[in-house]
Amino acid sequence: VYGPMCLSRAAIPHMLKRGGGAIVNVGSTASFSGAPAGAAYVASKHAIAGLTRSTAWQYAKQNIRCNAIAPGGVPTNVAKDIPPAIYESAGFKNSLPYQGCMPRMVRPEDIANMALFLASDLACNISGSIVPVDAGWCSLGA
Repeated sequence: VYGPMCLSRAAIPHMLKRGGGAIVNVGSTASFSGAPAGAAYVASKHAIAGLTRSTAWQYAKQNIRCNAIAPGGVPTNVAKDIPPAIYESAGFKNSLPYQGCMPRMVRPEDIANMALFLASDLACNISGSIVPVDAGWCSLGA
């Protein structure tokens, strides 16, 4: 959460000078619930949701919108590059059955397209939202 917070702090003064703007943070489906992958990860993603909503509320009258994307599973090298000892002890292995509920993996370009939409004028009345891009995974109540 430190990165999005620092970036927002740096960008907001410029947005105020321009009369508004849009911030798009990236959280996770873990922004909505717990997850077997680890408490620190889940806590940081919940913090991004709180940061997003607080920023949206605080700057709404200055025409600054803030939203977050909550991606589902994305095929990256994260799982491939986890050392075996961490894989066993950090809880990642415990998340595999949970991941089996995903309807499908999300493509990086799906996340990019949502970011473009949220940053555009088409989303001018959307602020404070955490938008899942997860192929319906969150609809399971996970």
